[in-house]
Amino acid sequence: MIRTRTRLIVIQVLVASMLALLAVRLWQVQVVRGAEFVEAATETRTRDVVVPAVRGQILDAAGRPLVRNRTRLVVSVDRTSLNRMEGNGREVLQRLAAVLDRKPSELRMRIRACGPGVTRPCWPGSPYQPIPIDDDVTTREALQILERQEEFPGVTAEVQAVREYPGNSAGAQVLGYLQPITQEELERRDGFKAVFSGVDLVGRDGLEAVYDKELRGVPGLRRVQVDRLGKVIGVERQVQPTPGDTLITSIDAKVQALTEKALAEAMRSAPSA
Repeated sequence: MIRTRTRLIVIQVLVASMLALLAVRLWQVQVVRGAEFVEAATETRTRDVVVPAVRGQILDAAGRPLVRNRTRLVVSVDRTSLNRMEGNGREVLQRLAAVLDRKPSELRMRIRACGPGVTRPCWPGSPYQPIPIDDDVTTREALQILERQEEFPGVTAEVQAVREYPGNSAGAQVLGYLQPITQEELERRDGFKAVFSGVDLVGRDGLEAVYDKELRGVPGLRRVQVDRLGKVIGVERQVQPTPGDTLITSIDAKVQALTEKALAEAMRSAPSA
């Protein structure tokens, strides 16, 4: 009987001590440090997102386009939204992969952040910018995503400008080509991170490389507000991009095509050694 009463007293003392500790802690949180926690909960930060400009055209002497832009339906993924979902958006990527006829693992690789030890495909741009994962989807595929948006949260399908070479291989060595900028170039060249969004392509060889800066234009800026969890809660500032300049060359597209055709026929008809 005495043991039982002693145990009850000990339990009562322990419970009373725990309640006292909880009360003290609650008082500290709500009264002593209340203002600090309220400020931390409502604190917002800003992140700058580079908005790429439309690249300028390259024309021949008569104004015919040697290089131009055309519109395509592009599917992009908001990685920040996906990572806040259960399983990091695994089910969304699986449904998206089925629509685009891709492997889920391929999509996951394309939206992972580039960094030390991470090779392409990966995303070198801002985590607050939609990541393009397919730049040539059909209207049917885009509608499947847009009409069932509740099944594809964080996924968008919209029209964007992409590079096109009307003459195909004609003048290819003179015109050059575009290629994604590498992570090594972003780290090595001063100022690149401030003007490249991760979506942008850089000129390689030919006129695309020589006049890359002029053709690229001036990127825009979107400054977004994010909470402590990285969720975008508003846009603080937005500056529209300036399209790139149009480059007019002394090349005659028709003469160039005829010359290359004649050269190819001459090489085919030449006797082999």
